[in-house]
Amino acid sequence: MTKRDKTRYHIPNLSRGMTVLEYLSSHPSGRTLSQAAEDLGFPMNSIYRIIATLEDQGYVTMDGPTRQYQLTRKLLVLGLAQADGGTLLDQAIPVLQALRDESDETTLLGVLTENYGTVIHQVLSNQPVKVCVQIGIRFDLHSTAPGKAMLAAMPDEPLQKRLKSMKFTKHTPRTITQINKLKIQLEQTRKEGYATDCDESLEGMSCVGGAILDASRQPCAAIWVTGPSSRLNPKRLKAIGKKLCQFTASLQGT
Repeated sequence: MTKRDKTRYHIPNLSRGMTVLEYLSSHPSGRTLSQAAEDLGFPMNSIYRIIATLEDQGYVTMDGPTRQYQLTRKLLVLGLAQADGGTLLDQAIPVLQALRDESDETTLLGVLTENYGTVIHQVLSNQPVKVCVQIGIRFDLHSTAPGKAMLAAMPDEPLQKRLKSMKFTKHTPRTITQINKLKIQLEQTRKEGYATDCDESLEGMSCVGGAILDASRQPCAAIWVTGPSSRLNPKRLKAIGKKLCQFTASLQGT
């Protein structure tokens, strides 16, 4: 069946509902009904019905004072169940705790979702100054340690396809925005077993991460250590990276 033939069976209201979900996901601080209607070009009545339905189903919630609608974490829960069959998070939590104790920095778990990653769990550092990340937040693949680790774990053909469809947003002066330069880092990641990010996603913050493969040996998630660049200098990132490989090995195939 061709793509054109498939469109004959599309349900317009369902398609609009998915568009609204994707729209709200790109506005984590929330949007009002009128803002959504204007930005999407949908009739106000249509937007109202769609969001009211999503709210009843628990996918969106409204902030009373601002009248802005935001996504809940229900979609994240569904995505996690699909990504790991409900076992990855359970197995990763003690690993993240042990990795936190080993590095004395915040450790995180994220899953691969299309052309970006999504944070699903973290174990905070005991340091007085630490990194704390919002659960459910997205991160780019080209500018983060977990993202580069998952890209490096992909077979060549899927990787090339992924790179062509990605947006190389420049977050800091150190962000890699050229595919050829990124490929060099990915090759280094394959050799070392871990990826690093030194002020590439956010000024003053560095990370080191490793990919987790599913039962079919495809990258589905990553764990990583993150903290202030003043503590995670290149030498320390390398030392933690070597230990990180041991932790990721215990989660492969989950």
